[in-house]
Amino acid sequence: MPDGTGEGAYAFFEVFTYLGLVAGLMSVFLVTPHTRADEETVRAELLRSAPVRRRSPVVAAATAALAANVAVSVLVAVALTAGGLDAGGSALTGAATAAVGLS
Repeated sequence: MPDGTGEGAYAFFEVFTYLGLVAGLMSVFLVTPHTRADEETVRAELLRSAPVRRRSPVVAAATAALAANVAVSVLVAVALTAGGLDAGGSALTGAATAAVGLS
């Protein structure tokens, strides 16, 4: 729950639910095809025959999701700051959005 009655607290209360939902869905939709599509085709066996570790596709998909969530975090912080809100609260909102997307 936001603390206070300021404009930033109200903006957080109104926007964060949607931001968290979008960040979470983005992560799911980013990781799932990269990890499941190889199992349905022959690419998984082809990759495992090469000198790579077994978890390499999962690590690559998780790294892509991490990079996407960091990018969303920065975009949220910049957008809220450009909208005239406090920079500290905007950065915190961006970090919280990335945390929801990564969880």
